[in-house]
Amino acid sequence: MKAVFLVNFTKFVEWPPEAFSAPGSPVVIGVLGEDPFGALLDQAAAGETAGGRPLAVRRFRSLAALEPCHVLFIAESQEGRLAEILHLLRAAPTLTVADMDGFAARGGAVQFRREGGRLRFVIRPEAAERVRLKVSSRLLGLAGAAPGRRP
Repeated sequence: MKAVFLVNFTKFVEWPPEAFSAPGSPVVIGVLGEDPFGALLDQAAAGETAGGRPLAVRRFRSLAALEPCHVLFIAESQEGRLAEILHLLRAAPTLTVADMDGFAARGGAVQFRREGGRLRFVIRPEAAERVRLKVSSRLLGLAGAAPGRRP
């Protein structure tokens, strides 16, 4: 389900024009750290578009390998480096997503969580706005209340 959510998030977020190197550039969904999705994310993104752009999936084993992407899922294997990662991305037009406890409170934009056996997510709109992303009111309406601090 998380893979499907990541793909669907791309349809409800608007990036600034400078987030793309060319008019036909893809919307890149990145995974930083140990990939929990395997082929599921590739399958969910196959043939999909967002804002008329194709989707591309890229995986980065380490922070040193990280390249610009539009949505970045930060794996639990990177929790010890979370402050460094969020600091590095503080001005990048990247929707940060994770399923770590307290991710939204620590500055992440979207946090997955389990409630009553169901997968839910919370969004910190100010985290997205800070990096010039516009999150659709439809997506915000589906999200739960995000705990956390104001920037």
